[in-house]
Amino acid sequence: MNKKGQLMIWVIIAIVLVSSIIIYFYTERSISSLSKENTDPKPYIEKCARQAVEEAIDKMLPQGGFIEPKNYKKYDDVKREYLCRHTGYYKPCINQHPAYLDDLRIEIENYTRAKVEKCFTDLKNSMGKKKESMTFGPLSLSAEIMPSRVRLNIERNVIISAGDMSVNVKDFDAEVLSPLYDLASTAMAIVNEEVRNCYFEYTTYDLMHPKVSITKHVMSDSTKIYSIKDKDSFKTLTFALRGCGIPPGYG
Repeated sequence: MNKKGQLMIWVIIAIVLVSSIIIYFYTERSISSLSKENTDPKPYIEKCARQAVEEAIDKMLPQGGFIEPKNYKKYDDVKREYLCRHTGYYKPCINQHPAYLDDLRIEIENYTRAKVEKCFTDLKNSMGKKKESMTFGPLSLSAEIMPSRVRLNIERNVIISAGDMSVNVKDFDAEVLSPLYDLASTAMAIVNEEVRNCYFEYTTYDLMHPKVSITKHVMSDSTKIYSIKDKDSFKTLTFALRGCGIPPGYG
């Protein structure tokens, strides 16, 4: 009876040990799965946000840097925003966007905000199908236009839960390679010269800045359509400019 009692105790201890090991590994696997594999929102949100930024830039570039141009000249059936304009004759144009880079930044922020909101909503719906829940706070979003790239800074408190476990993520960053900064800087150089001299020597500028190629088309109303192409990416910023116009029948 003594031996049977001892054997029974060892069996119980073994069962407890095996059960503890199974529970431990199951819990660790569940936590790992929750925090790293299935429910990490960063890769999805950042990829989705990058696509929104790229879409915004592609819409902006042909239209002088604006999603919905308001002061524009149609050329090849596309609205080209006037970056510099004087509606009369002989006088130099007036810079219409003296804080041009800030204007571009605001365009990106305004366009991407709704897109990024949808990114979070789509992810939340996807989590629900996996029997996981997702809650988030207010969205804070800002864009930075820097040499060779555009960055979207996204801050939002996100909590993802599955059972008794949860993970918390706050910061999301989306960055895309883009010549937007360099193209915009070249556009401002053109505007500044047109304001001073009613003319921009773009062939000389091309020689001194081999990364870009500039073309100009002059329309019948003295509007000049400038196109600035980045030679590496072939992305092109096109805008309108009118200054120092000559009345029809003169000159």
